[in-house]
Amino acid sequence: MLGFLNKNSVLAADQFGYKKGISCIDAIIKLNDIVVQCKRKKLIVLSIFLDLSKAFDCVSHSTLLDIVERQGIRGVAYDLLKSYLSDRVQAVAVPSKSGEQLSDFKPIKSGVPQGSVYGPYLFIMYINCLYSVINGHDCKCVLYVDDTNLIIEGESIECVRRKAVLITKAIYDLFASLNLALNLDKTNYMIFNNEQVDLDLCINNVKISPASSCRFLGLTIAPNLSWKPHISNVIRKVYKGIFVLKQTSSSLGKRYNLLVYNAFIQSHLSYGVLVWGGEAGNLTLLSVLFRKQKRAIRLLNRINDPKVSCRGLFKKDGIMTLAGLFIYYASIFAKNHLSLRMGSSIHDYNTRNKNKIFVKRYTSGDIAGKSTQIFNKLPTNIRQACSSTAFKKQLKNYVIEREPYTLAEFIE
Repeated sequence: MLGFLNKNSVLAADQFGYKKGISCIDAIIKLNDIVVQCKRKKLIVLSIFLDLSKAFDCVSHSTLLDIVERQGIRGVAYDLLKSYLSDRVQAVAVPSKSGEQLSDFKPIKSGVPQGSVYGPYLFIMYINCLYSVINGHDCKCVLYVDDTNLIIEGESIECVRRKAVLITKAIYDLFASLNLALNLDKTNYMIFNNEQVDLDLCINNVKISPASSCRFLGLTIAPNLSWKPHISNVIRKVYKGIFVLKQTSSSLGKRYNLLVYNAFIQSHLSYGVLVWGGEAGNLTLLSVLFRKQKRAIRLLNRINDPKVSCRGLFKKDGIMTLAGLFIYYASIFAKNHLSLRMGSSIHDYNTRNKNKIFVKRYTSGDIAGKSTQIFNKLPTNIRQACSSTAFKKQLKNYVIEREPYTLAEFIE
């Protein structure tokens, strides 16, 4: 079924959920790129973050089966899906002193089975018709399963407000027809490339609140794309991780303390670092975060003196620095998404720059431009790696060996 959907491009391109080779970060990068491009054109961007209430539980089985049939799932595949959804029952168990009390079993007529492999894909197919509504309006969209972000561009605040009124009404009516309900208390909006103003925007007569920052797919987004609120959140999480590591560093061996470090610290440092880790405007907070990482490295090596340099310790433990993590993910992004812009695809001459990536210009917030700058600084043998696996392996070893403390140190 998935092969059929991909081959025939049934699912919309702006749906980033559960697609091979695509992650949450790609969805964030899409939003970031739209805002940066509009900034170049001096356009205002209105981003509306929609929140669906119990989205997976509200899927109507009959409506879902009609939708998948229209999308081309017929015959045996359709019968299997119908059987998969049919004749499901549920009951509620309540513990008591006399033993567990069980309610009567009732048939389930809505909802996709959560925790299943098929559940997310069925939901994605269910709301795929959202794009037919969006295409009928001057609007863009970034989705990750049920996380919905509407993006509206315009030359003035009044322009984006007028467009927003039309698209939100159409989206609300569509969700209502699909038995999906918007949680209007958690739905909000943010304005980019302009000061924050109250648009007096209402959905179903409920006023939607503007937000000074929004969480989308695990990242905290600020109107100016500075990512300072998110980095501050990461600092707090890493500080808690250091507390855990402090408790385990003396009782566990190095091998298990590395597991603790990766679970409670490195996971937060690496998630989304491609988006928030490369901007010069965040250097102060990034330096604070890096100091926390060095504190954790000293704990791993049972060094109590904060004045002891961590040079050599990252390499010894096989851990990438904060700047190294950005270099690693930026290089992979450039290799996977920008390799068609290499000089060898522009000309056939054996020049020294033929294996570098070329971009027209780089502006603040441009992830592609910054990734290109990083990729072009890599040694030729890494850029020319024969496979993706070999590229990542060589790149990781190179970044760990270099131990860059800052991006400027690596680039210069």
